[in-house]
Amino acid sequence: MGTAFDSILTVAALVIGVMLFLGRGDFFMNDKNSAERDKQYDNKKVQKGFGVVLIIVGIATAVSGFFDSTAAYLIYVAVVVAAFTGGVVYMKKYCKK
Repeated sequence: MGTAFDSILTVAALVIGVMLFLGRGDFFMNDKNSAERDKQYDNKKVQKGFGVVLIIVGIATAVSGFFDSTAAYLIYVAVVVAAFTGGVVYMKKYCKK
């Protein structure tokens, strides 16, 4: 990926991740199904969980920006997929009301 894109993605993921983790990112989670989601899930736990996921993605993006090999790119993709999979499992298992 390009250096500028990596930098923008890193900063965006870290800022949004920290805001979600601290409980200040409600507006990032508002959509047309937010009322249904609020009935099923504890919104604060979901925010913290996906805040951690985005922080991990931001750190992985920053680290991957230093390497240009195919192996580094595959590791980056594996970390991002594992982080989002872990976030979904966390939400489904621990965030239900």
